[in-house]
Amino acid sequence: MTRRRRGKPNYNSSVFINCPFDPEYQPLFRALVFTIAACNLWPRCALEVDDSGETRAEKLIRLIRESRYGIHDISRTEVNANQLPRFNMPYEFGLFVGHDIRSHRSDSDELIRQVRHWLQSQVDRDLPGAGQLVAEYHLFISEVPRLLAKLSKSEADLDNFRDFHWLVADWLEENRPPAARSGSSWQKAPAHDRGR
Repeated sequence: MTRRRRGKPNYNSSVFINCPFDPEYQPLFRALVFTIAACNLWPRCALEVDDSGETRAEKLIRLIRESRYGIHDISRTEVNANQLPRFNMPYEFGLFVGHDIRSHRSDSDELIRQVRHWLQSQVDRDLPGAGQLVAEYHLFISEVPRLLAKLSKSEADLDNFRDFHWLVADWLEENRPPAARSGSSWQKAPAHDRGR
């Protein structure tokens, strides 16, 4: 697998992800990132930059302003160890404002189908079918150990959002015909402001 030069996300291809980042949710998070990238869009989330000079609220507002689309999984607002509910995800949802409600039933295949169908209703180009995306995702996941070995990385390295996102992007680039990559979100383009 060849490491490619990275472009920068642009407003029209950016999808802000608001979801849990804990180990239990990780399979769904990875399916979500894969689906967005496989639809030639750019997944964005609070994990993409670790900048101590920017407060969490500032970072979230910037990411939301830089993203045309938003996917918010607020299904897990259960109480934490201090018996307080998790309010960060509804807060981010409120910052983004507005979203169609769909259920994934904690199943990665269903999440891929629902995200693909919602994205298709938002973009003005044809996206790969849900069945194709599910099959590609399972093939990608089966090849992750081999890909990591080629890159001299471990599964733990994929806890880093950029490492995982770039592994997905590189795999898609190598495993899709050129026609399927048209409109790729990996190209450089200017960012636009949401005006919020």
